[in-house]
Amino acid sequence: PPYQIRNTNIFALNALTGSVIWDEELMDEVRATCAVMDGYLYAGVDTGHVFHKLNAATGEPVDDFTLPAGNYFVGSAALTTSGLAYVGNDNGNFYALRQSDMEPVASYFTEYYYNYDNEYTSVCSSPAITYSAGDGARWVFVVSRGDNGREDGYGTLYAFRTE
Repeated sequence: PPYQIRNTNIFALNALTGSVIWDEELMDEVRATCAVMDGYLYAGVDTGHVFHKLNAATGEPVDDFTLPAGNYFVGSAALTTSGLAYVGNDNGNFYALRQSDMEPVASYFTEYYYNYDNEYTSVCSSPAITYSAGDGARWVFVVSRGDNGREDGYGTLYAFRTE
């Protein structure tokens, strides 16, 4: 079914009638698009510190990846058929999580800086995945925020080769 986000809730909608199939409150604001694969829905919360895995048919929470308070999941996740979820966080880290148990298998710190006693961090974009036809390698791309300390004010494109 199509999914709708409103403030702290995610809704599954009937595609024909628009009626609500289920409604799950995540307690913090969801701003990014949900990712769906193999019967599960993945969503991070912008004003919270939890990346959620829900049953896509029922909306019931299945598992999550939780960070200390103040670490916000702003961008959408990218999912692979090999069982990984890639997601960035306002703490400056880019994570590869196992979809099966939401445990991190890798992370990369993209840097941050302090300005006027506020912390500005990097990974707020949604990652993109591509496959190389030549050698079969998978590449994951993500862009950092433009206010990440670079003098030119531009963000940085990161590319990760994965197996």
